[in-house]
Amino acid sequence: MTSANQAAIVKVLEDVESAHGTFETNELGGARDEAWPQWYATYLLAHGLAERLGAPDLTTENLATQLMQLDAEFRQAKPNVPWTEFYAGRLANDAA
Repeated sequence: MTSANQAAIVKVLEDVESAHGTFETNELGGARDEAWPQWYATYLLAHGLAERLGAPDLTTENLATQLMQLDAEFRQAKPNVPWTEFYAGRLANDAA
């Protein structure tokens, strides 16, 4: 995976975070979206993540499951990098 492609994955992750924040504010009245992995997966696939990963058959359900696992790993590891970089690296490695 090229660094440019990984940077593009980070960017789409940053975009989904922003879009989801707007969704929570406008549609959920500021409440936390407990179904966020599904929402994120739908958005990410609609915005080209599968192509960036070279995984055209990636489904919303599979990606949502990956996102939940990444969230747990990130919280446990407490790395000194933004979640977007952590997820991008893991997603790229899983797709390779």
